Amino acid sequence: MNPDVSVLIVNFNSGTNLCRCVKALKDQEHTNFEVILVDNASEDGSLDAAIDEIGNDSRFVIDELNENIGFAGGNNRGAERVHGKWLATLNPDAFPEPD
Repeated sequence: MNPDVSVLIVNFNSGTNLCRCVKALKDQEHTNFEVILVDNASEDGSLDAAIDEIGNDSRFVIDELNENIGFAGGNNRGAERVHGKWLATLNPDAFPEPD
């Protein structure tokens, strides 16, 4: 079954914000979604912390880049991988409420 929503996050050195964003998504009441997380070659450990938070949650797909292709490039790359009816872009410093 396809997800209702594809959430696209582009990360570059977002620090602890990314992990908090991922946790907020995992805590959602609506669970039929996927997350495409594009990492623009972060060097601050934010991606590693997010991967730890994600654990084995199959709704999350990580696209780890070897170079920073920019915010627009990251969004375009991630948008190529979505399966949802709707596409929502979410900055890593945004923390959606559970409902």
